[in-house]
Amino acid sequence: MSDRATGGWQKAVNGLTSATNGISNWWSSKIGDSVRGGVTGLAQNARNYVVSTAGRNSNIVNVFDKASISSRGNPRSWIRVDAPHGNVDFHHINVNKAITGVKDPHIRITPATAKAAGALGKVAEKANAVARYLSIMAMINDAYQVGVEAKKDYDHGTSRNTIQTLGTKAAVYAGASILYYPGAAVGTAIFPGIGTYYGGIAGSVVGGALGHEVTKQALDKMQWDTVAATCRECKQEFQWKKYQDNDGGCCEKCNKGIKSKL
Repeated sequence: MSDRATGGWQKAVNGLTSATNGISNWWSSKIGDSVRGGVTGLAQNARNYVVSTAGRNSNIVNVFDKASISSRGNPRSWIRVDAPHGNVDFHHINVNKAITGVKDPHIRITPATAKAAGALGKVAEKANAVARYLSIMAMINDAYQVGVEAKKDYDHGTSRNTIQTLGTKAAVYAGASILYYPGAAVGTAIFPGIGTYYGGIAGSVVGGALGHEVTKQALDKMQWDTVAATCRECKQEFQWKKYQDNDGGCCEKCNKGIKSKL
């Protein structure tokens, strides 16, 4: 292989490595944990509901509740948004009495609201179809991240990176699962069915972000793998984060100053 070909191949490998590291760093950030929470919400929705925009001409979007099964063994329709039909000459929301115990009130909505519900329903329909695959991808990436952080701890002689990664994953999934239900309840109050679906996702996103912060703050408070050290540049005492820096000779401010001169 020529030197030019070898150099081109090396650049491609370096570019791929840089991109992979960038994605991994983003996925382990607070934003990444919020997205992971959202994926948890999507998976929960797929377990709880079937969303369909098919059916009769008057049907705009139909949300089926998997917890309520008909005599034929299928999930029952819980909330359905309809266009005008029969004796109901306005766009409306239907509620299934068999699930709620409340007589269908035919809640009146505007044509624009019905159209928006239909558009969101199509997105939810597709989201349910891919939720399982997104969950699998998230778990694979999580396993990869744990391996990367374990290697980092091995090199630094620490355990903080692995503990924080594992703790964060657990806290993110727990927070997302817990706040899914309040989010769904708020969404239901705003717009039954579709609001429930997206409210659950919003709650899970918030839960994911909170899970990230809780773990980091807990380990910071415990000063896990941090030691008091004196900066060789400014001679000030600082907290050396062994799990991030092998050297430990300079404080963060001086390190930034040194790097800026390079």
